[in-house]
Amino acid sequence: MQSGPPGKLVLTPYRRGLKHSVALSRVGVSLERAPPNPLPAGLTVNEGWFTQTKDSFRKLRSAISGKNNERKASAKPMPGRLQLCDIRKAPRAPFFLIVAAGSGIRFLCAENAAPWWATNDLTTGNVQGKIGTLSCVTAPNNAATASDNLTAASSQWSLAEMDKVLGLKGWNYNFPSFGDTVTQNWGGWRSSLASVGIGLIELNITRFQANMLDTPREGPRFNAFFESKQNYWGQKPSFADLSGVALTYDLSRFGVPDGQLQLAGIVNYATYEGYNPNTLTFQYLAYYQTLFDRQLEVKFGLVPNQNEFVGQIIGGNFATTGGPANSIISLLGMSATPVSTWSFRVTGHLGKFYNETAVMRSLVVNGPTGNVLFDTDELNPTRLDWNVNTSSFSPTAEVGAPGTGELFVDEFGYKQDATPSSLYTWARVGVMYNNSTFHDFTKSVAEGGLVQGAIGPTKEGNAGFYLLLDQQIWQAPSDLTNTASRGLYAGATIMYARAQTTPITQYYEGRLYMKAPFASRPKDLVSLVAYYQVNSPYLVDNLNTLNAVGTYGKPETWSATVGYLARLRPGVSLALGFNYTANPSQAFYFGPSKANPSQRFEGNALNFQATLFTTF
Repeated sequence: MQSGPPGKLVLTPYRRGLKHSVALSRVGVSLERAPPNPLPAGLTVNEGWFTQTKDSFRKLRSAISGKNNERKASAKPMPGRLQLCDIRKAPRAPFFLIVAAGSGIRFLCAENAAPWWATNDLTTGNVQGKIGTLSCVTAPNNAATASDNLTAASSQWSLAEMDKVLGLKGWNYNFPSFGDTVTQNWGGWRSSLASVGIGLIELNITRFQANMLDTPREGPRFNAFFESKQNYWGQKPSFADLSGVALTYDLSRFGVPDGQLQLAGIVNYATYEGYNPNTLTFQYLAYYQTLFDRQLEVKFGLVPNQNEFVGQIIGGNFATTGGPANSIISLLGMSATPVSTWSFRVTGHLGKFYNETAVMRSLVVNGPTGNVLFDTDELNPTRLDWNVNTSSFSPTAEVGAPGTGELFVDEFGYKQDATPSSLYTWARVGVMYNNSTFHDFTKSVAEGGLVQGAIGPTKEGNAGFYLLLDQQIWQAPSDLTNTASRGLYAGATIMYARAQTTPITQYYEGRLYMKAPFASRPKDLVSLVAYYQVNSPYLVDNLNTLNAVGTYGKPETWSATVGYLARLRPGVSLALGFNYTANPSQAFYFGPSKANPSQRFEGNALNFQATLFTTF
């Protein structure tokens, strides 16, 4: 480490004879060879803070994909991350096979029927209310076996039978029903696929969020990775769209109990990549089956693991309202859509009790930006690589994420489904241990405590736990099992991770929600969610040493969200809500500096939220 001009800190670490320089300018501190435009001061759940130069990260991506391990300084950099009309073909091309299958296969199976978009009325009544969906945690008695399957000679499956056999298995909340899609089984296209063991569904989530308060719409610094001065989702009007195609193949026809192969691809676009990375990639490449009369489940492959652990989805369905934050479990390395990782999970059932254990590849928890989703997407764009330790690929590539290891998770729970004679209950507790290399927040600024990535100070391993409870406290009068879930629910969440190695260390949430608030709208949902989280005191103390350059540390964040989900028609739901968040950039907070005393503070946020869910 060398001393520099006033207001600057110069680090000159070496790795394999190469000199590396990183930019601390995100918080107003410059390093040698800092980019001309400093990075923004502001951290969201999915946002990092200290980085290498953008060109270095692009060089790293090139090295991992086996192309151009070195580039001349004058060479044109690789194209940027996925834009609306700019898809990186090489590392993501296999996904086009999924897109082609999803686009063409239904027409091949519809025989001489009119195209699906020509129909005027796709409704078939309250189909979803008649269908028991499969859940890896909740429904060991409802899983489909070969005895539930129709023979290959049968050409007409009911939508309920398709859900049991061909719905994607393993989620701890309800996978969308084929009966609750826009296309349903019009013309018999879906049952034609089912007759040969194939399930197909396309899912979309389109989000919009905008802060309505009179606060700065941008921060004072430019983030070269996210290509924006935006510091948090919704600071200025923000848009995101996520679309996925899922194919399943039924193995129970070959005698494998509940056996299923799962293949899915996903495309994500966001106007602010600190919220979610722009990507086109694989989401699922997995195998599932049960053993010992469904007392044991086994699933392994490429999976977004937060669909199968924890259970933070309000109401337990694909279409839902907002409010909860998955900050701590993500920062500990558990993958989430749109970034999947490889995992192996075993779940045992004993009555209403269950225990599921998994080992999974960790997200990149100490990458060049500190954003676990963004860094993992950059270093493993196809999701097919197990090792993202850059030094294994090229000794000439600049440091990426050496030390990325495995995450071990064990969750124990109790679940009672709602029936006319019993209220819904779901209690679960989980412990997590990650053997990866994490950033060490206990170090001072002078010791590099704000230098993210492999060249900053590190600690080996991290651990945490989560505890959640959801309880139905009132049930609407009913004598039917498929309507017993209607009613009022209350829930609570506690999460913890080590403050020395995690920027957000404590999370507390309370929620109140009601399914079917109106008898005439059985698929609607209304919710109120509030949370309080504590940021690492070590990180906050370091940030508060930089007030002179316009960077401040905030010890806590709290948020409250009210939302309403309306099911507009089969396959189409709209969620609207308002969210108030204090310190929306988490620990980071920008404000006046000596150089710019008139700079306004970041302020809080009152966000309008709109989310459209569609399934086909």
